[in-house]
Amino acid sequence: MARLVPEDFSTAAMPNETERHVVEALLALPDSWFILPNVRLLRYDVERELDIVLLHPRLGVVLVEVKGFIPEVRRGIWRDEYGREVESPIGQAINNSYNLRARLTELWGADGPARVPFAVAFPRAGTFDGALPEDREEYHVLVSTDLADADLLEEKIVALATSTYLLNGFDEEMVNAIINTVAPDAKFTWDAEGEHRRARNMLRKLSTQQVEGFAPRRGVVAEAPGGIDRGQHARERVAHLVRHLRGQHAQ
Repeated sequence: MARLVPEDFSTAAMPNETERHVVEALLALPDSWFILPNVRLLRYDVERELDIVLLHPRLGVVLVEVKGFIPEVRRGIWRDEYGREVESPIGQAINNSYNLRARLTELWGADGPARVPFAVAFPRAGTFDGALPEDREEYHVLVSTDLADADLLEEKIVALATSTYLLNGFDEEMVNAIINTVAPDAKFTWDAEGEHRRARNMLRKLSTQQVEGFAPRRGVVAEAPGGIDRGQHARERVAHLVRHLRGQHAQ
């Protein structure tokens, strides 16, 4: 079974049902494969989302783009099942593949992959019939029958991966470097002092507002029952409230 990155990634949490279906099908690949769903790639201030990146310590990198419509190609124009013209999925995959390869070249220079092979998955399409452009092979397209057959799927992914070449091979170090680049880790710590400081500021602001609200108007002396000045009485109540809140916070 292939390994998801991160290991605790839950496919059930994926909002896109079509992408989730493809990821779950790819989990049937051998455990030497790593699956990175929803990879975000930033280049030249443009953020791109790569649906699925596959990594293998010997076979290299494979990109899988996922489309939720049932495609049809008429005279080279891609359309969905309703006949509406759509952007070429192959063109999108080529563009993302180029940008991923460029990012890997920034990491290793000429030691990286000469290109990143790609496939476009159409999990709602049951069959594929017709001709692809001359430089595209059958393994560039994955349909539901491919995804449902673990052996056929592995055969296509391996054929895809070996359709390119790595100048100096591929190893575990490169796999880890890619994972650290496109799926980095980050940990945030709790700022206890900052939280205490915000609580103190809130109490100080509250006490000030309460005192100002109870202060008597200029030239008017209002007395509380028993002859106590109302302003003084209010300040004493607020002071008591602040002491009480601080005591609760200290606990």
